Amino acid sequence: MSGGAEPAFNRAAAGSPLYWLTDGGNRAGFLASDAAGFGDTVTLSTSWTDARGLWFWLDQAPADPAGFVGPLQAFLTLLPPARGPRFLWIAGVALGINGWTGSAVNMARSGDVTAVTGGQTFDAGGIVVVAPAGGQVMVEQASSDQSWLFRVHDGAALTLLAGDASLAASQNLWGVSYNPLRPGALVWTLDLAAPAVDEVPVLTSMGASLRFFAPDIDPFMTLDAPPVPTGGIRSLRVVPLRQRATVTLYCAFDPLAPLDPTRTRFGLAPFGATASGDEPVFDSGYVTALGYGVQLKPVQIASQTQPGFVLAVQPLTTGATGGAPGDVPVAYYLTPDGDFTLLGLDQGGQLATAQLSEDIAATAPAVRVLCGTTGLDYVGLNTADGNVLSFRAGRAAYAPPARAEDEAPVLTQDDAPAPPALTDLGTTAWSWISAGSAPRYYAQPEDAPFYAGGYSGFLSYLEMAATDLVTEDPAPAFPMVGYAGLAAEDAVFARDIEARGIAPERRRRIGLATGTQWDVTRAADASAPPVGTVTPAVSPPGIAIGYAGDNQPWAWLGIGNMGSSDGLPDLRFTAIDGAFRQALLSNRLFMVLGSAATVMASGSVAYQLTQASMNLIKALPPGKGVSETVWNQVSATVSRAGYPVYDTETAFDQMLTEATSGTITAEETLVFQRFAGLLTPVIGDWLFRMSPRNWAAPDRQGPKNARLIFKFVSGRSLADLVSDTAAWNWPEASSDDGKAETARSDIQAIIRTARESVATARLKNTASPYDRFVEVIDDPDWAGVLALSVEVPLDTLPEPLQPLAAGIDPAGFYAHHLGLTATSFTSDNGTLTFDTTSTFGLIDYQDPIDQYFSSDIAFAFKVQQLTVGFENGRLASFTSSAQLMVNRVFGAQTRLFPTDHGNNLILDGVYQSEAADGGDRRDTYVFAMREAGAFQLQLSQLTEMAVDQMRMATARAAAPQTGNTTVTAAFQMAGRLRFAEPEKFDPYCWGPSLSDAADGTDAKSAAGLAYSNYAITMSFSLSDPTAVTFTVQDGGLTLNAANSQARANSLFARFPLRLAGLMTTPDPAVTGADPSTRTPESAGFVSISAPIQQGKLRQPWYGLVYEVDLGTLGALAGSVGITIRLLAGWSPANDPDGKTSLYFGVALPGVEQMLGVSLPLQGILDIGFRTVQFTTYDDADSGRQYLMRLRDFGLHVLGLSFPPGKNDITVFGNPDQTSNTKLGWYAAYDDGKAVSETATPAVKARAAAARRPIRLTRSARNHDTQKETR
Repeated sequence: MSGGAEPAFNRAAAGSPLYWLTDGGNRAGFLASDAAGFGDTVTLSTSWTDARGLWFWLDQAPADPAGFVGPLQAFLTLLPPARGPRFLWIAGVALGINGWTGSAVNMARSGDVTAVTGGQTFDAGGIVVVAPAGGQVMVEQASSDQSWLFRVHDGAALTLLAGDASLAASQNLWGVSYNPLRPGALVWTLDLAAPAVDEVPVLTSMGASLRFFAPDIDPFMTLDAPPVPTGGIRSLRVVPLRQRATVTLYCAFDPLAPLDPTRTRFGLAPFGATASGDEPVFDSGYVTALGYGVQLKPVQIASQTQPGFVLAVQPLTTGATGGAPGDVPVAYYLTPDGDFTLLGLDQGGQLATAQLSEDIAATAPAVRVLCGTTGLDYVGLNTADGNVLSFRAGRAAYAPPARAEDEAPVLTQDDAPAPPALTDLGTTAWSWISAGSAPRYYAQPEDAPFYAGGYSGFLSYLEMAATDLVTEDPAPAFPMVGYAGLAAEDAVFARDIEARGIAPERRRRIGLATGTQWDVTRAADASAPPVGTVTPAVSPPGIAIGYAGDNQPWAWLGIGNMGSSDGLPDLRFTAIDGAFRQALLSNRLFMVLGSAATVMASGSVAYQLTQASMNLIKALPPGKGVSETVWNQVSATVSRAGYPVYDTETAFDQMLTEATSGTITAEETLVFQRFAGLLTPVIGDWLFRMSPRNWAAPDRQGPKNARLIFKFVSGRSLADLVSDTAAWNWPEASSDDGKAETARSDIQAIIRTARESVATARLKNTASPYDRFVEVIDDPDWAGVLALSVEVPLDTLPEPLQPLAAGIDPAGFYAHHLGLTATSFTSDNGTLTFDTTSTFGLIDYQDPIDQYFSSDIAFAFKVQQLTVGFENGRLASFTSSAQLMVNRVFGAQTRLFPTDHGNNLILDGVYQSEAADGGDRRDTYVFAMREAGAFQLQLSQLTEMAVDQMRMATARAAAPQTGNTTVTAAFQMAGRLRFAEPEKFDPYCWGPSLSDAADGTDAKSAAGLAYSNYAITMSFSLSDPTAVTFTVQDGGLTLNAANSQARANSLFARFPLRLAGLMTTPDPAVTGADPSTRTPESAGFVSISAPIQQGKLRQPWYGLVYEVDLGTLGALAGSVGITIRLLAGWSPANDPDGKTSLYFGVALPGVEQMLGVSLPLQGILDIGFRTVQFTTYDDADSGRQYLMRLRDFGLHVLGLSFPPGKNDITVFGNPDQTSNTKLGWYAAYDDGKAVSETATPAVKARAAAARRPIRLTRSARNHDTQKETR
């Protein structure tokens, strides 16, 4: 059915009175009162001859058009009977007859005159059309669009109630249209008078506007409480077409389709007419970047319908999150729709921007029309003429609230990466600008626009286009609002909804429409711009770019500077293009990066392999590193080239491929990438790997992925923005699955943990290491880059802390966060120079469970806490604790007492910073034992090893640059050794006495033998810290007898000797090697007689070594001293049923066997003895006395001994018990002449006289010798 041809109806079925409008889609029909009166086809004017005919319209076609006559006739019986023709609109057809709703206009016919006898009121969401009774109805053809209609004239005027306006149809004319686009629509015209000065225009009173909606928030909530929606709606109303002259509206209203812009429309030109040039000109709220107002004039170029107004949806309540308009009560309002020419653009002036080159200047726009609340978000037009702004109604206008941290995710449509910022709970009109030469869209972060270096300290704004507004979408649009003239009371809400909904959705929609321009396959493959064409540019917070033109990749994106040599940021992404660059050119920049593959498809980082990193890679354990062949090939390549920097991953990967002739695997490539990425901040001696290839951590206990958050949005906190994924730029890059919800969940879990830590600390009135983090994420004005879950490689720990790597589980070690806040800079003669970035961060490694291993494991090391805080680019706090588990010392199993942590000694680490000479600072880390303890040794003569002090020190740090990747640490202990006391002969001297044990005295009350420098060493490779080797340096410990109280009846307390040290053999249970072959005999000792039960020593064995100084032999021996060494040895039992073996031996320096010792004197003279024997006896005071007897002592010359017979020397301590520094001795002589038992007493007396001893005493202090002869 064409617009000029008279409409006709076709019979629904043979003999049926039901007819359907030709080409009407079975939604418009005619029910004849007498079926026999018409043929199978009847025109509109012919049908009008039926005095009781029914002309009806449906909201949708029935399922059975031919059989619809039955339900229709049944429905008519439910209505008041008609006395003449009738118009009927039926809604709810799909629901069946019981669900139908009818609106009728009844008429009566008298002769040729048909009059409306029963009017009707149509209400569509508050837009009310009153069709009155009294007019006359006729069929005619409209002169404007040549369409047919039922015209009503000569009666009361049809009335429109919209907004605050009540308007009567012009000339009291109205009708029911049969235009093919809108059959059944009521049509009329309205004349809107020009407003007087200070008068509200009629169009504004009608409510014609752009509207955006958000939840109404409870005004009585507390200051710190999260926003609480009341369930109501708050709306922002902006008038884009501001009437200043008389306006005629050409109205069409379909009661069954009020939201169909084709069926219901309030046009600014007659239906079907083309623009005549006489259309009204409207003021608007749109302005140019120079502040000039923009005017709009209707023009009909891009649609079949004329520009004007249509109905949009205003929700009255919020309803369910993400709900559709049908879920809540709504009202309708007028919003613009159609094409308008932009006028008033050429008013002179030009925006001052950086003039980088003539080519770049030639592409600068002639006019810039703002899209929102900021001058950094605009459309650039190449000319002032020929530009068209198209309003497109029915677009989303409701900004849902950001979800709380514990709310369930919002499901997205069409597998989108994030929900939209605006939903269709409410609707309005969006816009698109077109021109003969494609307009360009410009946007930069409101809080971080870019400037090029200027002179005299000034900077020049750097204008960069985000994209051309060219698309294959037939009806593209984005939310664009002109806020000029907005009432002051609405300004705050306008800024908020612009930030939360309008600006993010504008960015998203422009990106979707123009994505083919910048959605490149791999921007990092593009060659880097020549150095001379790159212009550094910077934003106020210090984020910087290397700009080479709108159609070129950015050479780099600098997010921080750790102290580069060229004055430019050294924390850089490189080759920024495509979606990455598009995301950065956004007015509200909040971006979460977490997918390395997505980010590296539109950018890169620089790479560099160094000698140190190559050596670390080489030392990686099997399965973690690369093959020896690949390592050799890559090492040779980069070393020959001087370890160069590769600007992009493409160049780096190409080097790896060429170096290995293509044999390198993807896994090996990733190893090199993870070690070589140069996005590596360094704070003090701490290195963080933030390169994208270091983000994924599938084996981590905790967040499995690092994330880099860009926040350059004021007025909203980071925590708030994390909840609102609709506000995220480039949500596809936030997670490997392309879903912002995945990243949101991970980040909010991190935030919750931090908040819990802060809350717990506040309950204890202490500080939390997370205080700074929570402060930042809740600060609406903080701007910067925040990295979460950042890799901190154990192979780069500061040298003093390298030993900690052996006790840290790599799966749980990473930086909780690292923030890059601000980078100051200067501009001198057009050159930008960057200072060091202000940083903050936290490493919080926690593994509090005590370590427990079987006794087969001698030693183990574990770090339980390592909390390191950074602030202002420096280490600000350091707390650490570690455990050294000691299950075996001196060959015996141990049991620590007292303890709540098994056999673990706990070390606490602190950080000390001291001022050094010259104003520098000296930083040190100190690890010392938390509290003293004592190891009780099982089945050993050494029963207890008390540890009073212990510290951890780096004996040898790794130096990967030299090829040494091995770390050696020493745990140095000091304390007391306590031995069990043998019953009659005590060469072990220190510890609790038997009397202490008998009366219940605590063994710890016995001080024991002081020792120091007992060292347990720990060695491992930085590349494989799990492969740890422990050794014991027990032979080098220092014994301090002078400050140790020996037992009262011990050898040391009663005999003049000196403790020389400790003799040890390696413990096979520690070394894992074969037992030592060393014995006391091989060490020069021989077992001697003593009142102690001795046995053969097993491996390992240990012994206290004493020295007895017998003085010199005077001039005969050239003052040669006689020093005897004593060994009090023991070996622990090897099993619970075994016994400790004891040993007591003697040795003379330089003599291997003690039997038949001879000391040369002068010439043919020598002196010697056969063996040594120890005995004891108790004196009158029950004190034990020790005697050392040198058997068969004598002077020898030419084989003869003097005196002849047997001569024993007995050495003893000072009997007065006041000192063990006095040594006494006496000789006993036997001439060998036997005396008969039957001899007379006189003979026996003479024989005894012949064997009288010669007693001598000497002082060890002055070596004076006295002789007494009897």
